Amino acid sequence: MNELSNRQKDMKEDFEEANKLFNSKLKLLDDYVEKTHKLEQSVNHQQQQIENVQHQRIQTSHVIYHEPEISVLETTPIRQKTIDVRPPGVNVANSLLGATIDQSCSSRTVSSRDGLLFDMLSYFINFKSGYVLLDREVLTPGETWCTYDAKPTLTINLARFVHPTAVSYQHVKWSGIIPNYAPKIYDVVACHSPCCTEFTPVALNCRYETSEDGEDIQEQFCHVTVSVHLEPINRVQFRFRENQGNITKTCAYLVRVYGHVAENPKQDSVQTETEQSKSAIHNYMPSFDYFTTE
Repeated sequence: MNELSNRQKDMKEDFEEANKLFNSKLKLLDDYVEKTHKLEQSVNHQQQQIENVQHQRIQTSHVIYHEPEISVLETTPIRQKTIDVRPPGVNVANSLLGATIDQSCSSRTVSSRDGLLFDMLSYFINFKSGYVLLDREVLTPGETWCTYDAKPTLTINLARFVHPTAVSYQHVKWSGIIPNYAPKIYDVVACHSPCCTEFTPVALNCRYETSEDGEDIQEQFCHVTVSVHLEPINRVQFRFRENQGNITKTCAYLVRVYGHVAENPKQDSVQTETEQSKSAIHNYMPSFDYFTTE
């Protein structure tokens, strides 16, 4: 009798354990469905922005631009009053639209976590942190692009040809004091050669810093004042000159490049925006870091 009772008890415990496992798997599935839905909404939103910009460009296509003999760029870091303010144009440094990191022309990535073990792993593993191009509302600690390079560079193949209007940087949520790893001063150039040995300045001396009035501005813009008409660009390089703590490791969470969508000046036939947007969901595979940190 006792043996039968024990078996029933064991079966009940096994059933409860299986039920807990089933519920946990179901929750993971629900979370995945929710994230997929948000991703589709973001792609649709970005596609609508591109279609609107393209429609405006078509309406004004009768305007004739004359290329001047000399091209000059003037850049001025502008502090915004709120992070909700956006410069004109679309963020084309967005992996959801097809933007990618050129790993061969960028600094070697390392784990976002500190410690001898993670430093040793960095010699054997190339941490490809695609989060730096994943345009998202909430930035999670550890989902970042990090490097030990003394002069960090991040080379980006933009999702579209654009006339740039602004660039920006946004770090993980901070209050009062910006983390030491965050970039402080950076430049952005347009690449005219494979690894940007030939380039045109787009935004210089851009700063990420605390405001004088005490407002914690998370995304800070560096606007591009174009004094003349320039060729559209589709490849840029972020050059991080200094970080907040003057330390060896620099970690960038999210960079953006805003601009007005333009046609490829070097090709007669290019893939349409609609086709690229439909394939964006398939092309989007951010390279996740193996470890996370606070």
